[in-house]
Amino acid sequence: MKSTRLASLGAIFSLMGTTALYADVTAEQVWESIQKTYADYGSVVTTEKSERSGDTLILSGLKVVTEQNQEELQMQARSEMSLDELRLRERGDGTVEITSAEKITMVTSSAVQAEQETVTTNMNMVMTQANSVAVASGSPEKIRYDITAPEMVLEGTMETSGTDQAPALTLSATMNGTSGYQEVAHGEMTEILSDMSMSALKFSMEVSDPTASENFTMSGQMADLRTEGTSRMNLVPGKADFLSMMAGGAEVKGYVGYGASKFVIEGTAAEGPVYMESAAESGRIDVLLNGETFDYGVKSGPSTFSLSTPDVPFPIAGAMGDSEFRLAAPVAKSEEAAPYTAKLTMKDLTVSEDIWGLFDPTGQLPHDPATLIIDLTGSLRPLVDFFSEEMATLEGPPAELQSLDVNKVQLTLLGADLSGKGALTFDNTMGVPMPLGSITLDLTGSNALMEKLVAMGMVPQDQTMFVNMMLGLYAKPAGDDAYTSTIEFNEGGEILANGQRIQ
Repeated sequence: MKSTRLASLGAIFSLMGTTALYADVTAEQVWESIQKTYADYGSVVTTEKSERSGDTLILSGLKVVTEQNQEELQMQARSEMSLDELRLRERGDGTVEITSAEKITMVTSSAVQAEQETVTTNMNMVMTQANSVAVASGSPEKIRYDITAPEMVLEGTMETSGTDQAPALTLSATMNGTSGYQEVAHGEMTEILSDMSMSALKFSMEVSDPTASENFTMSGQMADLRTEGTSRMNLVPGKADFLSMMAGGAEVKGYVGYGASKFVIEGTAAEGPVYMESAAESGRIDVLLNGETFDYGVKSGPSTFSLSTPDVPFPIAGAMGDSEFRLAAPVAKSEEAAPYTAKLTMKDLTVSEDIWGLFDPTGQLPHDPATLIIDLTGSLRPLVDFFSEEMATLEGPPAELQSLDVNKVQLTLLGADLSGKGALTFDNTMGVPMPLGSITLDLTGSNALMEKLVAMGMVPQDQTMFVNMMLGLYAKPAGDDAYTSTIEFNEGGEILANGQRIQ
């Protein structure tokens, strides 16, 4: 028994050793993989000199050039990234250490034909990175890059010519504590997997328009950034445009999360100084995109905002609790329907007492936080591929709505609350979608709100009588200052509210 176990352990260690040897990469193999990745996206990589010095492959005068000519948009673009030196050092354990010159320059130019003139845009950027290191490991077909960058600084300028007004732009960004990995696999599909984090990001952007004597500066900072993502693309050299990639089965999935953040916009407009500021405790962005599905979501933790302009004698300020936006839908032409989601949440929105004082100086209205929730799901059938040239020239609707589930709709404002839920299906044989089903609506606090608005002189008394009459016709009492109503959609276009015919 003991000899059998030893033999098994020996076989395992032998397989591990064989795998490790197979997974070794050389400097030349890593460099070849880097060139292929750029080439897949239509870029041309050149070097002035390539030489071996012991265990290190040294590449001098490296340039990466990308050119695009989109005739349908009458646009030409060219970008060039260059660095003096790139070093790939074999560490003796099957991995390769990658370091580069501290400065990387990037020049981008574009020309767009606009009516009778050509608008050109030139951007020059310099990235400075001290002590940045990437370690490549794995196999030639699948290389992982473990990255460490203590600090990266990006500075750039942008100028536009060919227009009557040509504002100039200056930007800068500092990224601290970047670390993580990226894995690149070449095969029938180019697959990239990444997991990166950054302890802090600070940036600023200044826009000045000398012809109008206006200037604006936007600055911000974010802490504890984290991004994870995967992409699968069947890239054809020279055809790396969006539609070609989607037609080839591309897929992108990932998220960006961050901790405390703050954004400021300040400047001088024709009317005077402007200042805007917003801050949030945390946030997250999720994306899924492929030939079948589009899914985009944004979440934010509690946040604050303020705005001051010459038109308002005091700052406009407020706060909000958790918020969320999500839109997901099928995007591929199909004979069968697929699920979709549409969601918007804005909880506990409050504004400063200065704002309340504009229309409620005596404090008669409830100043409770406002909330808006819209949560819809259902199914629809795309009639065309959303990511296709056919979509750009489509004259009719791109999809056929087949069902709608109102999971929750709620508006809480000024002491009143309106909420609803229900489910509908749609008959599309008539040319126009005809709903079938019902939605239930509940309303509380409306009478108290109307009484306050009448007392303040904001609403005439006769209008409240009309509202009460409508509630009496189409809603049922459900308690003290509470009403409920069920809206039914029947065949033939008939609409009933608590049995009363509306249409």
